[in-house]
Amino acid sequence: MASGRADDVARSVSIRRGRMRATDVTLDRTMPSILESERAVLGAILLDEHSLSTAAELLTAEDFYDERNRRIFRTMLALAEDEKPIRMILVLEELRRRDHVDEAGGPAYLAALTDGLPRGTDVKYYVESIRETSCLRRTIRKCQEASGRCYEREWKADRIIDELQNALTGIAGRNPGGGFVAMKEVCDEG
Repeated sequence: MASGRADDVARSVSIRRGRMRATDVTLDRTMPSILESERAVLGAILLDEHSLSTAAELLTAEDFYDERNRRIFRTMLALAEDEKPIRMILVLEELRRRDHVDEAGGPAYLAALTDGLPRGTDVKYYVESIRETSCLRRTIRKCQEASGRCYEREWKADRIIDELQNALTGIAGRNPGGGFVAMKEVCDEG
């Protein structure tokens, strides 16, 4: 067994008096993200503000993993709502007005968003990859919550399964094409 895998097992399972006892199922893992796609979407919007309509149709600021990118996207949405053009200087001014320049990575980060992006970049592909990883993060969080309830025996199993199924159905509703099998069927198979 590889050392990394052995460490993971040791963190997740402890042995006490000859019996195995589960402890922590969370193993210090980084949530899924594709930061390059986030930067590409924001950069494409700065190069062509019409790209914002495609992004805003399918994304919310919370879909972005990087807090800097969430702040920049929110600022772009606010400018559009005020019917102002989405230009780098205006985004920076709005970030300054909100006192969020540093939290958004600063002027250099904002300027670097367009580096290497060709004009006319089709944001749809990047938007879809952001949605996909956001869906994965929400799924992980809901499963962690359900797992915690199972370990703590907060609720009966049926209630935990129903709550998790409702949460996952809600996530699937935001992510077209993600079909689900009833949780009770999964439990019956396992």
